[in-house]
Amino acid sequence: MKFIKADLNSLATYVSSGKLVSKEEFQHPDRIIDSYLILLGIKNTLYIQEDNDQYNLDKNTALMLTPHKRQASFKPSYNLSYYWCHFYFKNNNVTQIEYDEAIELYHMMNNCVFGEKDNTVLIPKILKLPYPDKLNILFRQLLDYSYGDYYTKNISDYCLAAMLTELTQQSIQYFTSDLSSTTYQFSEMVEWIKANVHKPLRVSHVANRFNYNPNYLSNLFKSKTGYSLIKFINHAKVCKAQELLLKTDNTIKEIAYDLGFSDDKYFLKVFKTYTDTTPTQYRNAYYNTHINIK
Repeated sequence: MKFIKADLNSLATYVSSGKLVSKEEFQHPDRIIDSYLILLGIKNTLYIQEDNDQYNLDKNTALMLTPHKRQASFKPSYNLSYYWCHFYFKNNNVTQIEYDEAIELYHMMNNCVFGEKDNTVLIPKILKLPYPDKLNILFRQLLDYSYGDYYTKNISDYCLAAMLTELTQQSIQYFTSDLSSTTYQFSEMVEWIKANVHKPLRVSHVANRFNYNPNYLSNLFKSKTGYSLIKFINHAKVCKAQELLLKTDNTIKEIAYDLGFSDDKYFLKVFKTYTDTTPTQYRNAYYNTHINIK
């Protein structure tokens, strides 16, 4: 199975969408187009192929078709209904990856290994949706936005981004129960780091705990996530610091020491690197927004 991986830091561009309803025999047009296409089955089955790959778009199934490939029915459908949406990704950072790599990425996404700036969507070519009602709502919303009299057409791009994010989230939920032993150990490592985030963790501590060579582990972690293990450790500490800033009255220095920082000035530097704000500004922004509103 193939998966589409894309960077969503710049919004995808909505082109068009609709709902097909056919009471008679239906065959998808034989064509090659330059946009991505999401299909969501509503009733009965669309039998469609992309080049030589054949897919059954059943009820509550999502299918992602890619540009510059031949699309056509390989047999007729009857009494058919499905949603469709054409769009472009604004950048060229789109790749197709294989099953094993996708499963590892899904499990890391599920364990919040990636930071807020790593805005990735990862969608299988075809997926039986665990929660189809959510996608149905988003498709109906998208149709309302695209045909409604809104002052900006960017609203369709935002709804499209929500749809791609929802497809990724449902894919995570669908696939994370299927783990290889290597993936499981990597997931266990992530959970151990989070559980020990209050300690002065170093790469050597994690390597010793899981019987890895420190240099090998650093390279392994970077190959799987795109950034270093020490960066993930610091990211986990900052996430915990944000929680402590909002849920406790501890001073900044106390929080720094509670998270294994021997130097509170270094803690301030790390916190600002990951959040673009200081701990005090982060805490004050929360209180000003949520506490003092009358």
